[in-house]
Amino acid sequence: MLGPEFDVLASWPVLVVAGVLLVVEIVADKIPAVDHVWDAVHTFVRTPGAMVVVAVMMQGQDVTWQVIAILVAGGVAFVAHAGKATARVASTKTTAATANAFISAAEDVFVAVGSVLAAFYPVVLGALVLAALLAGAIFSPKLVRAFRISWAVSSNYLRYLCRKLRRRLEPGWRPKRKAVNLPPPLQDLALAEAPLGAARVLEGKYGRRRMGYLLVWRDRLALYVKRVVKAKVRGYYYKELEDVYVGEDTLLDRLFFAARGRSYVLSFFKGQEPAAADVAGLIAAGRAKP
Repeated sequence: MLGPEFDVLASWPVLVVAGVLLVVEIVADKIPAVDHVWDAVHTFVRTPGAMVVVAVMMQGQDVTWQVIAILVAGGVAFVAHAGKATARVASTKTTAATANAFISAAEDVFVAVGSVLAAFYPVVLGALVLAALLAGAIFSPKLVRAFRISWAVSSNYLRYLCRKLRRRLEPGWRPKRKAVNLPPPLQDLALAEAPLGAARVLEGKYGRRRMGYLLVWRDRLALYVKRVVKAKVRGYYYKELEDVYVGEDTLLDRLFFAARGRSYVLSFFKGQEPAAADVAGLIAAGRAKP
């Protein structure tokens, strides 16, 4: 039974608002692309919400235990949210979003089962939560990296949709080109050799993507990717590249190529310049014989 401090949850205004938000959550979570934006927005809702609920429940307890409980609640909520958002992005990449609705339905079932366990078998639910926290601690570096990538992709896509809407409403409007904050090795290269364009990209296969940066010239490109503590700039002349082609996606556009025995997948953020097609055009022109 909940304490009297939660009596407000039984009031009609709260029940109506909660019901409407539940319907929105169920629908939005099953629409491709919208689900990623929804997860990005809820980064600032779910974790603080869990902390607030626990803070209310712990009123009157020792301050030390209040702080511990609030931090644990925030950690559990963040791990759960980060895992959900990351799994959803991975599903979009590997199944072209076809499995997202089924994953969302499975999540709904999991929530219902979790609610039953919380009411009748709290010890079992506590053991499951502890196991999830342990797994989160073991894989935390990958979870944090994947969450950062998911947030960057989702927030950029939201801005991309807003720009598309404004261009539809104001046909003459064009967004200002945003400067790319290059890391020092590429910044020095850019100042010395004046490239045609710079882009923030994701480099690597779907399960091992990392934030990277790209510089392009008429005859070559340079790619910077930091791997844990090691970072390296790789440069390739267009005549070295093989199997160059572009793949389109809802959230990202991808450029595939191979060079010097390595295969690359560069994912370009929607609406940013240069785009994957622009770089592919440069590569085609740079490889053409005069």
